[in-house]
Amino acid sequence: AVLRMAQRPAVLAAPGRVFGGYLVGYGALRWWIERLRDLQPLVWDGWTLHQLISVALIVLGIGLLLRPARIPAARQR
Repeated sequence: AVLRMAQRPAVLAAPGRVFGGYLVGYGALRWWIERLRDLQPLVWDGWTLHQLISVALIVLGIGLLLRPARIPAARQR
């Protein structure tokens, strides 16, 4: 529902914003779910592999959200 509300023309003018929001939301939800799971092998500093992947998705999503919008150059004929 949040992503659907984000599909306004101003947001859609910058490619990748809705997908970035999806990555942040999915990564955060997946990270939280992995904390609830039991008997997962720890890979690094008490974190599971799936938690590390979730953090990478969150960082990538934030990068897409903060990326400046490209304004198409005027075509010259």
